[in-house]
Amino acid sequence: MPGSQTAEGLKAVIKWRNLCDESFLVNVLESMHDAVIVINAEGDIVYGNRAYSREIGIQVEDLFGMNMADIAPDAVCLKVLRYGRAIIERPHRIPRVGIDIVVNSVPLYKEGALVGAVSIFRNVTEIKRLGEELERMRHFTDHLQEQLFPEEFKDIIGSNKSFRNMLHRAIKASRSDITVLIQGESGTGKDLLARAIHNASRRKRRPFVAINCAAIPENLLESELFGFEEGAFTGARKGGKPGKFELASGGTLFLDEIGDMSIVLQVKLLRALQEKEIERVGGTKSVRTNVRIIAATNQNLQREIEEKKFRSDLFYRLNVFNINMIPLRERMDDIPILIAYFQEKFAERENRKKKKLCSSALKVLMAYDWPGNIRELQNVIESAMISCDNGRIEAEDLPEYLLSMAPDHRPSNRFLYFAAGDDELNLEEQVCQLERELMLQALKITANNRSQAIRMLGISRSAFYQKIARYRIE
Repeated sequence: MPGSQTAEGLKAVIKWRNLCDESFLVNVLESMHDAVIVINAEGDIVYGNRAYSREIGIQVEDLFGMNMADIAPDAVCLKVLRYGRAIIERPHRIPRVGIDIVVNSVPLYKEGALVGAVSIFRNVTEIKRLGEELERMRHFTDHLQEQLFPEEFKDIIGSNKSFRNMLHRAIKASRSDITVLIQGESGTGKDLLARAIHNASRRKRRPFVAINCAAIPENLLESELFGFEEGAFTGARKGGKPGKFELASGGTLFLDEIGDMSIVLQVKLLRALQEKEIERVGGTKSVRTNVRIIAATNQNLQREIEEKKFRSDLFYRLNVFNINMIPLRERMDDIPILIAYFQEKFAERENRKKKKLCSSALKVLMAYDWPGNIRELQNVIESAMISCDNGRIEAEDLPEYLLSMAPDHRPSNRFLYFAAGDDELNLEEQVCQLERELMLQALKITANNRSQAIRMLGISRSAFYQKIARYRIE
């Protein structure tokens, strides 16, 4: 019966308590993994178990009679003694031994009087360390994720911090249909970035249609954008022709050099963007559009607005998500990476061998300020690869206008980025030293991006890692 079971249970409890004398309870406390410390009303230690002794590094027999204030003036149990209130799950650090703990401390009362306090704590130093390590690994993973850009952006090369921040904005833009305005100097790769944004977007299976608003005469640009009906003007082909808006349906329309569009056409473009419909030249009915707009310009549109050359309402319609391209002169540390990339692409396209770039040539390239930006650098490298007669690009293989601007284009025996090529560096030990410096320099330039460093150095992945181990490079 339940009643008899309860009675039997009570008898068992009473029998157990009779067995639990003071020594038995002490044995229980001594067997605990958590540290236990008891102090009296004056703060003197009256009991500490082995776990406590182990954690603070003081023998048990030396604990008794010591005052807690002498061992740990900021101990939680002293605060409990002072205020007479329990402190539960309090993180705390014991500076004396450099450990982190979580402590539960309660006051001890007898007949209503405060007679002491007891603290039970667990060493969480290792747990905290593991947490910090986990957080560090999370940051490291985030850093790696930043290095691993989507495949669609693989041809947009650079490790410069400002450039990478710009590229992250572009990647964010690719995740939605937001209208994007790309601003930057000629040759910075605005068209390449626009195409990458489209290719990484959910519209990637639909058309990417580009139109250069500066390359088409004003009287033809309207029909190119909006199309025309049969008989709209003299020479209009039979059946008419769809414009770029219709051809880009479901995809992306890239309006390059938008800053050069005439004011009259800007009005018609603004209506098309606002109403999401267009009307063919010579037509009478509207056609609904479903396009994502990416615009680009090398003009200062704010100044164009002040000079009444660009409509402010169109600017605000286009400037929903702004991306500013970084000119090459502001990311000179990317030049070696770009050179290696252009050499690789050119060698693959022309079925030629890659050429070594001597420090004398690189010195000239690093001294120039590249008004034509990446496009100009690409042209210079391709020209130099054709001009050089051996397996190395010397300063003399570069265009004359670059040499005339360089402060000193004589070959130098000083290591710069790739190799100096002087005979005195052919000794085995100096070659090893040079190889190590090359490895370190490549890793520094690429912000420890090993894939880019391998490409820059022009060696195989296995050879790269063999040298990493050989030269003990972290």
